[in-house]
Amino acid sequence: MKNILLSTLALLILGSFAEAQISCANATERTLTNYTGSAQNDSLFIICAGQTATLVATPPSGTPGWNFVWQQFNVTGNMWSPLTTVNAVPVSTQSNLQPGGYRVIITDGSNTEVGTYVVWVSRINTNPSVNVNQIAAGCGNVQLTGQVNNGTITPYYNPPSNALDPSSMLTVDATTQITVCYTGTHSWVSDLGFYLRGPAECGYPIVLLSPNPGANGQGTVCNSNDNFNGLCFSTSSTTNFNPCVPNEDLDGLIPVNSNYNGTYGSYGPNNNQTPIDWSPIYGCTASTAGWAVQIYDCIGLDFGTLTGASLSFSGTSEGGDPVTYTYQTQPGFSSAINDNSCTPELASIFEVPAPPPSPIYFTYGYEWTANPPFTIPNNTSSLNITLNPGPTVDTEFTLSITGNNPGAICGGSETASRTYDFQEGLQSAINSTNTNFCLSSATVQLAATPTGGTWSGAGITNANSGTFNPGNAGIGDHVITYTPASSCNLPTTITLTVSQNIPIVVTPVTPVCISDSPIQLQVDGTGGTWSGTGITNSNTGTFDPSVAQEGSHVVQYLIPGVCEAVGMTTIVVEAPTSLEITAPNSICVNASPVTFTSNISGGTWSGNGIDAATGIFNPTTAGVGNTTITYTNNTGCQNSTTVVITVNPMPSVSTGQDVSICTGESTTLTASGATTYSWMPTAGLSNSTSATTVATPTSTTTYTVTGTTNGCSFADQVTVTVNSTPNIITNGPFVICPGESVELTASGLSNYLWNNSNSLSQNDIPNPTATPINTTTYTVSGTDNIGCYNETEITVTVVQVGFVFSPTEGLAPLDVVFTNQSDGEVFYWNFGNGENDTTYNATEGTLTTYYEDGLHTITLTVAENGTTCSVSHEVLVYSGSVIEIIPNIVTADGSGQNDLFLIKQKNLKTLTISIFNRYGKQVGTIDTPNGSWNPRDYADGTYYFVLKAEGIDGLKYDHAGTFTVVR
Repeated sequence: MKNILLSTLALLILGSFAEAQISCANATERTLTNYTGSAQNDSLFIICAGQTATLVATPPSGTPGWNFVWQQFNVTGNMWSPLTTVNAVPVSTQSNLQPGGYRVIITDGSNTEVGTYVVWVSRINTNPSVNVNQIAAGCGNVQLTGQVNNGTITPYYNPPSNALDPSSMLTVDATTQITVCYTGTHSWVSDLGFYLRGPAECGYPIVLLSPNPGANGQGTVCNSNDNFNGLCFSTSSTTNFNPCVPNEDLDGLIPVNSNYNGTYGSYGPNNNQTPIDWSPIYGCTASTAGWAVQIYDCIGLDFGTLTGASLSFSGTSEGGDPVTYTYQTQPGFSSAINDNSCTPELASIFEVPAPPPSPIYFTYGYEWTANPPFTIPNNTSSLNITLNPGPTVDTEFTLSITGNNPGAICGGSETASRTYDFQEGLQSAINSTNTNFCLSSATVQLAATPTGGTWSGAGITNANSGTFNPGNAGIGDHVITYTPASSCNLPTTITLTVSQNIPIVVTPVTPVCISDSPIQLQVDGTGGTWSGTGITNSNTGTFDPSVAQEGSHVVQYLIPGVCEAVGMTTIVVEAPTSLEITAPNSICVNASPVTFTSNISGGTWSGNGIDAATGIFNPTTAGVGNTTITYTNNTGCQNSTTVVITVNPMPSVSTGQDVSICTGESTTLTASGATTYSWMPTAGLSNSTSATTVATPTSTTTYTVTGTTNGCSFADQVTVTVNSTPNIITNGPFVICPGESVELTASGLSNYLWNNSNSLSQNDIPNPTATPINTTTYTVSGTDNIGCYNETEITVTVVQVGFVFSPTEGLAPLDVVFTNQSDGEVFYWNFGNGENDTTYNATEGTLTTYYEDGLHTITLTVAENGTTCSVSHEVLVYSGSVIEIIPNIVTADGSGQNDLFLIKQKNLKTLTISIFNRYGKQVGTIDTPNGSWNPRDYADGTYYFVLKAEGIDGLKYDHAGTFTVVR
């Protein structure tokens, strides 16, 4: 509650902290808040990790004996909550305070408010830190890498809306216009009491708008209607609210048995009206969250719901402006009115919610700088920066934290620096040691330090990798230059020499036999030596085949030098050949001619049935039996070899007669006349490689069997005709209700047989009648005129429909739980009380409430595959007991109208009435709820009765009274 005087003081605070009325002796730093709304900024104290704050409030003026009301900011409720009150002291000190907002309201000894002040305490929980990685020395690119830890500091918040703004702050007093409205339902509205509760800020004060008639212990209940719609209580109304006015003139007020509505300013009977006392909430702030609109219900056996509420304050703000605050429930609001809810904690409630708090965090950033100055791209958005090119002088780079960060006041660091050492003029080096090459030498890779430069000069075929090709360079000395990639390093050179190769040729030697004499090798050069397998004299070049042994042998002649000369030749040493003939061991007499081969070509063939030159063998010409074939080698060391060929006769194979079967049947096939057998096709056969096999073809199939003896094969065929399975045509499937029948039909067979005959009219005809109790699958089977068998199924689904419920009868309102025991696709409930449902829940059941008396029929309809079946049960519901009329006069004139003394009641279980004359003598008794007493034998006058009864709901009645008999 900051007034105009405090606004002026706040301006002074902006100019000098010394004039502030709240100080913090142990704060490390003091600054101002930076509210994002329209509120005027306040003091902000910074403390270090592990510390608490000590705040000292000093009055700016006033009469001694100051009082200090301390409050603490409640983040959850976005409001100022009471902290402590200190009275009659000159200065107030609060110690061990955690980070947060604090407000103090100071009044002097004359109870005049001299100021309201707000301060915030924020704590640096972890200190900020900055680090810059080491920067490598050089004269090219520069890599900057750093790390920034902003630390953590508790935030502060924008003050609660209107909490400090005199132009909008409304303090409730006798001039404030207040209106409270209710909408809802309840089975006995006269049971209810209506209340307004103030917020926590002013101690939860209670305003009674209309008392609960049952709260006085007398159980007065006089209005049984169900609704209160637009029932309002207002400081601007003088109308009296009187829910219970038996035996009194209504005077235009709420009649008995009507719904509540209208606007009222007092309550109670007409002879004892009580104006609503609004004073308990005087001094509360209208804009504070926590106002509550409540309903009490101190009587049991009824129920209801608060479905809507509103609260409005209108008046003049502390700044002198007209202002209105209105709070109301949102659509869909609901708060149960529970029985025996006679306290603020239990009552139905609409509470004005607090708006969410608005935190203000300390902002952080970072920045790279250089000394001497150097342009750094992305210096405020990247901690990893490559400078290309970098500076050309020694440079110090600094990384700093920016923003409103309190900085290193608690021991952290805000900046870090590293120096870049600029270097240039370093000599590069070539690492290759071989500088002499022959013209025919292979390419080599040159190497240098530092890497990454380029190569140039004769013979360099790849400038980046340093590939040198002597053949490309040519004979002579060649200067090669290496230029480093960085200007920090100087180029360097190397001289490479390429020399001529010496040509040499060794005279070739034709193949020799291992038994030949040694030979002298010839070469066109001199001064060299011979080497290789079979060389027996390295100077003269003598080669001995018997030393070399069989095979190919490489010999060389070497003349040494810078570019040494080598001549080579290959000498083949042969041995007498081991001949091999490639031919079959046996062959069929009717086989086509085949060509025999040998491992040595150019020889001669001989034997029965073979061509001498080509080696083509004709088994038909040779005839059945064994034949010897000879092959003679005519080149090199000559020799010959033989092979015996067997010519086999053809087998005689037979499979027997063709057969006929039904689909799905098998038949045995047997072949003869051979040693082994192979059946084709193999599909449907139990064994495709035996003489006897079982065939189960799916369609008419011709099988070919190939019989083989001694590798000679002959084939025969047999056809298995497959007659198709009879096609049975049926009707169905069917879906029926319990107790129904359906005719099953089948065709396509010569005879019929049905299973599950106990629910069929007959089981050996094509069209029996089925009457199943449960879902049943019927199988019909039989054979056609060929004798082929088939079977098929027809399913008759019996829809299972049924449910159980509990209880089966009871007092209204009666809650009944229905449990579905049906199977189906769609379920439709008609509960007989105007409610329908399509929910199926066999586990938890369906709850339905019956409010009206009578016999209610519940029907469940189940749909499955287009068929619907229904089942129904009944629930008996009766209302509570009531004695409606006790007559006060009986006209015993025999007219048949009002001749008897009887009670008009509903749902009494027992009733006993004793009737006495004016002398106290008992003259009559009624002992049943529907009984009566006839006064025809008694004189006119006043009679007394004593009534005792009990309702089916357990309610007990105990009444005494009088009635008059007249004629």
